[in-house]
Amino acid sequence: MRVKIIRNRVQNQSESNMLKGEARK
Repeated sequence: MRVKIIRNRVQNQSESNMLKGEARK
């Protein structure tokens, strides 16, 4: 379960980073 939470957190972070990168363009 802990691994799932960590993976979800990393995925959310990468997704937010991608959104930020798109907003910068």
